[in-house]
Amino acid sequence: MKKTGLLVIVFVAVSMFAFGQKGSKVGHINSQELITAMPAAKVAQDSLELFAKSLRAQFDKMDKELQAMAQEFQDQQQTMSELVRETKLNEYADKQKRLSDFQTKANQAIAQKEQELFKPIADKAMAAIEKVAKANGFNYIIDQAQGGILFNDGGNDLLPLVKKELGLK
Repeated sequence: MKKTGLLVIVFVAVSMFAFGQKGSKVGHINSQELITAMPAAKVAQDSLELFAKSLRAQFDKMDKELQAMAQEFQDQQQTMSELVRETKLNEYADKQKRLSDFQTKANQAIAQKEQELFKPIADKAMAAIEKVAKANGFNYIIDQAQGGILFNDGGNDLLPLVKKELGLK
């Protein structure tokens, strides 16, 4: 809530400053739509999905082993001594913790891989946005994908110009 309020205040202040300046030109773009339109983004997304799929397969394998262990314990617990039962429960708890740790680390690895794959694409898009903005005399560009738009009365959408700059349709 505080973040939204601060965003509103900053946007209003920037808007007042921008519109108060003689000759200021404000444009907007949806950076997410631009990045999605870039062919490199499709390649990166496919690579990320393949990476995530391999981690998911490993997780599923570990999870099946854990379930099999639980079933075996349940089937045999009546015939186990207290010491064996306690040992099996500890083994199960350890395996369950390893599975949970793997899931956490896998999620972190996927996020890191996503950053690694998409940063060059985002940098290229940003460079094109800056180039188009400068070439067309814009002073401010507002990114619609980040939710920074409170009111948009048409404005100047740079998406077609930046797509053209990148050679996209």
